[in-house]
Amino acid sequence: MTFLNKIKSYIDKCLFILLFFIVSSILVCICLQVFSRYLLKHPFVFTEELVRFLLIWLGLFGASYTFGRKGHIALTLILDKFKGNLKKIVNILINILVLIFSVLVLTIGGFKLILITKTQLSSVLTIPIWWVYIVAPISGIITTFYQLYFMLLNLLNKGEQQ
Repeated sequence: MTFLNKIKSYIDKCLFILLFFIVSSILVCICLQVFSRYLLKHPFVFTEELVRFLLIWLGLFGASYTFGRKGHIALTLILDKFKGNLKKIVNILINILVLIFSVLVLTIGGFKLILITKTQLSSVLTIPIWWVYIVAPISGIITTFYQLYFMLLNLLNKGEQQ
């Protein structure tokens, strides 16, 4: 189990650093846009598209990070309404639902989306669109790992009651 704890800790740190750089990049792009639009009177075109792509990455990686930290408000809100064995059963059901979503929608659906968009280029940055959508299966794999990790903890009765 210590090996899985180390992997989880490493993924947590990597996601935190990645999210920090994404938010910092969004901030820099917005400042550049404001500077170029109001001071130079000629806005940079690429910043709007880059911020849009970074927001997609921020949303999906942020969701994975939040699941990994057991911080998703909707799930804890539901779980807090139950006690005892019913709480354990609901916890297992929530974990299974999140696992199914992360595998089917994010991972498998994300790979299908990449295949569909593999020949498309973004309009301004002219980068392959699949570079933007690669975040979906990566986020799905990370969320799947987190869910399997927490389910294993619950089975071994080492996990705290969420």
